[in-house]
Amino acid sequence: RIMEKANDDAGAVLAQAATAAAATRAAARREADRLLADAREDADVAAMEAQASRASAQANLDQVTAEIQRLRSEIDELEHERRVIREQFINTQVYLQGLVALIEPTPNAPRERS
Repeated sequence: RIMEKANDDAGAVLAQAATAAAATRAAARREADRLLADAREDADVAAMEAQASRASAQANLDQVTAEIQRLRSEIDELEHERRVIREQFINTQVYLQGLVALIEPTPNAPRERS
């Protein structure tokens, strides 16, 4: 009888151990699934943040590119205005030299006596 009791007790302990192991495995699976779901959610959030960051960077780049194009156009316009002003200055200088030549007496010309 003692052997039967020991066998019965051992069987009960094994059954309890098997039940506890199954419960532990199930709890571990649930925890692993939860951690995996959290990790996937964090990865999704990180991906969305990265996408938003890329979109923001692209918008900033587009803005800077537009500003560069505007400034290049302005530089071209100013360069054109500079050439026009320079041409006007040269024409005015030539005109004034012509006027001065008309006003100044020539060395060989007879002077009028008053």
